[in-house]
Amino acid sequence: MIDSLTSNIKINLYYDETNNIRKFYLTNNKREYLNSDISAFILGGVGLKPEMLSKNNVFDKSLKDLFEKLGLQKTQSELKFKHIAHGSFQDILKSKKLNILFDFLLENNIILHMQILDVIHWSLIDIIESQTTIDIVNPYFFLDVCILNKVKSALTEIAKSFKTDFFKNLYDLKYPDVIDKKKEFVIFLKKFLLKFNEEKLYVKKGIDPVILELLEKVFCKIEEFDNDMFVFLENEPEHKLIDKFLQFYFHRIILFPKCYHIFDNEFEVEKKLPNFSKEKNNYKFVDSKDNLLVQLSDIMVGFFRSLFEYILKIDYIDIEDVFNSFSKEEKICLKKFFNLCQKTEEIDTKLFQYITSIFDINKIHKLAELSLNSKS
Repeated sequence: MIDSLTSNIKINLYYDETNNIRKFYLTNNKREYLNSDISAFILGGVGLKPEMLSKNNVFDKSLKDLFEKLGLQKTQSELKFKHIAHGSFQDILKSKKLNILFDFLLENNIILHMQILDVIHWSLIDIIESQTTIDIVNPYFFLDVCILNKVKSALTEIAKSFKTDFFKNLYDLKYPDVIDKKKEFVIFLKKFLLKFNEEKLYVKKGIDPVILELLEKVFCKIEEFDNDMFVFLENEPEHKLIDKFLQFYFHRIILFPKCYHIFDNEFEVEKKLPNFSKEKNNYKFVDSKDNLLVQLSDIMVGFFRSLFEYILKIDYIDIEDVFNSFSKEEKICLKKFFNLCQKTEEIDTKLFQYITSIFDINKIHKLAELSLNSKS
């Protein structure tokens, strides 16, 4: 969910991105009926207080020393995540260079910031985003304040569980242009919900059956024509899921109005960003080759992408077993990362924004809890 309340913190935020595919749409030219198999568009990096950059070049020197330790050669234009770690997620956690980097960030009070957009989740939430949905789940808010997000996220989990078949059906229905096909669309949604229930996939994903009962009520409401269901699907062109990612850059600028935002060069974004607001001047675009902090942002975004893709492959009920299978050195590295996350959230929880299934967020939080409480 995108936070609409602005933050008052004053820091410099450095950015890189990963998986900016420009557009996301349904197609019959790919096996899974999606033009890309990316899991998430991630925009983020590192942040620090502006005064750190003016301390008699002490920090500047320590930053250059760090890059020497990380292996930046004089003939090399910049350092990227692939130069620091590669392979499986557990191979990445074994990286000595990554440990050196995490130690540097912790010692220098450098924070992290990330906006993680799960493209499938974002493409589907408009199906049930409405006041009608809120009314259906409202009686349960006193039991679980996250109930609305869980109902929305359940649809994402269903879609991912039967990915090829689910999106083939969406393609055939010409989603999101389904306003005049409510009957067929509801039959499709109920079919996959029933299949998800019959195979008891909710158990390993940590989804309470009550959530699925509420989702079924929402689907039934779609069949009625006297409600506001599909209000966000009106006049949508067929097969187009995400037209651009520009708005997510602008959202960070708006969310942190007192911060200065330094983005890696993205010429299309830089050209169009002023169209959102000509009054905003708290950002600039730079060449990452000339900015070591943007290069650090590339590394951190790369690490978070690896973590997120790893988490997606694990069921909630298996998180503890997976963590226990990590070696001591892997646990130490992961704990340093989650210490950085913890320090960041103490400053402002908005610095981490997950626009994704709450059940994936729960998996990350569970892994963080196990890591921070471990004796490693």
